[in-house]
Amino acid sequence: AVMVENTGHYSAFDVSLRDQLPTGYNASDVTNFSITDGNGRIIAFTDSDADPINDIASFFSTGIELTGYDKDGTGGANDGDGLGAVNGDPGENIVIITYDLVLAGSVSPGQILTNTATLSNYANYDHAAPSDNHIPEGLRDDATVAIAAPTLDKALAGTDQGHTTGLNVAIGEIITYRITIDIPEGTLYDAHIVDTLDAGRAFVDVVSVEPLSAGSNTSSITTSLVDPATFNYTSSITPLNVGSTLTLSFGNLVNGDSDNTTGETIVVTYRAVVLNTTTTDSGDRLNNTASLGWENATGAAATPLTDSAEEVVIVEPQLQVTKTVSDTTPDSG
Repeated sequence: AVMVENTGHYSAFDVSLRDQLPTGYNASDVTNFSITDGNGRIIAFTDSDADPINDIASFFSTGIELTGYDKDGTGGANDGDGLGAVNGDPGENIVIITYDLVLAGSVSPGQILTNTATLSNYANYDHAAPSDNHIPEGLRDDATVAIAAPTLDKALAGTDQGHTTGLNVAIGEIITYRITIDIPEGTLYDAHIVDTLDAGRAFVDVVSVEPLSAGSNTSSITTSLVDPATFNYTSSITPLNVGSTLTLSFGNLVNGDSDNTTGETIVVTYRAVVLNTTTTDSGDRLNNTASLGWENATGAAATPLTDSAEEVVIVEPQLQVTKTVSDTTPDSG
């Protein structure tokens, strides 16, 4: 919203305003445009050449001039002219301009959008000469918004052996991990997940990569890579060596849904095995960290998100051998 308030004790005339939308946007991206006074009464306006206009494009380019409001509620556009004094009728000294800007699908999380409103003219009397403008340099104010960022969560989903409990794992036990990414509406350019295991484990396979909305598969999330409909990454990923890093590249990841009441996620499930090596001993704690990286619309790398699953603890059996005989002084036969 843009609000102009006359705090003086005399009406302001020839009040002119303009608003600069963020780069890449124009009036066609604007909906629900409204200009009212402080009492909610509609205020009429003209473009910068004082020509009546039926659209709002001039507000976002050369500017508009306020011409009056429907003071008595009968529909007359010019019942009141100028911007009232602070000691006049309540609300007549305020003008409020509101509109909604529909963001493009190309916006990227963390991107900052700025627009600037400018009060470019006002005078003591109507149709004043340009030299009587009280603010020839203009008064400006900015508003900024930051596009919502994704979130990343990594968790231990389970293991394949019933004889270990809690976070305990045995040599050879397979651990299932799950990475969940909340994808905001917009585009994550060159999106990728990198997951690094501690020494002592190796990747087994990627079980699934699922785009979900309200728990069900969704077509709202797409990727620029091959086979975006099924997100079939399992065929191209093979087990990696000890200490290796698993990388899933999504290319340009787009959430094209426009329903803000339902979120969209990508859930990656994969498995790793605990290795029998000289570096894996009973009591060792093993961890791994996943990160989500992407670029914004200008190609600049965003700060990666990271999260770690719970540490697992290696347990090993401890065997003792005891030998006994039934008779320590036997004789022949």
